[in-house]
Amino acid sequence: MYVTRDVRSVKYFATVDTVVTPEEADLLREPLDYKDRAKIADDKMVVTFESGSLYELEDPIPYESKYPQSLRYTTLDSIRNAETTDGLF
Repeated sequence: MYVTRDVRSVKYFATVDTVVTPEEADLLREPLDYKDRAKIADDKMVVTFESGSLYELEDPIPYESKYPQSLRYTTLDSIRNAETTDGLF
């Protein structure tokens, strides 16, 4: 997962379990209660991960010139060997 703002790096990875609408997701709060919900497009989805599959990278992969603007697939080998985001995407 690419973290924006001042972090600007791929910091986590996980195995996707489901992709559902906010209304279908088992959220802690109602979808409209989340900060800036009014700014979120109606077609956005909630991604849930398989239990126990979320890992934080010891060495996050820093941004160079490419970053994910939507769902992007890569390989574990690419994650292990990428020096920057350009090596992932």
